[in-house]
Amino acid sequence: MSFTPSFGGYCTNCGTMINPTAMACTSCGFSPRSARNFCANCAARVNSPAQVMCTGCGAAIAGSPAYSPAAAPYGASSKSKTTAGILAILLGGIGIHKFYLGRTNPGIIMAVVFGVCFCASFVFVLPFFVCLALSTVGLIEGIIMLGKSDAQFQQEYVFGQKDWF
Repeated sequence: MSFTPSFGGYCTNCGTMINPTAMACTSCGFSPRSARNFCANCAARVNSPAQVMCTGCGAAIAGSPAYSPAAAPYGASSKSKTTAGILAILLGGIGIHKFYLGRTNPGIIMAVVFGVCFCASFVFVLPFFVCLALSTVGLIEGIIMLGKSDAQFQQEYVFGQKDWF
């Protein structure tokens, strides 16, 4: 899966945010991905000419053997919007979609709260409504995820690591 951020990424010469269709950086005039001074994904400074991976985000540095512009021009993730949305709709109450997106803390919170409330709902009525509320949160998050474009989803939930809604 290839992903180009809606803002276009960053110039690898000067680190300035660029337009996705830019042929040259408006700040320095270089071709946006021709140099190796900054990461195109997060604008972190490249410390050595031999550096192959960004220390800021883990993306391959342009010009390194690991860099493949056709496959992942900005260090793209393989997280699917559809998979995350369906997991949120079907199993959102227990936080499975959070784990899929790499957000373990919210996933653990949802799983523990759901598990405790589910067990307690056999004795009391109120915990059942907490389980229902968590499932509703998952449903809403799934609908929101599926309603976003692929670029918005990647920017907010994968690279931006948005925890809730």
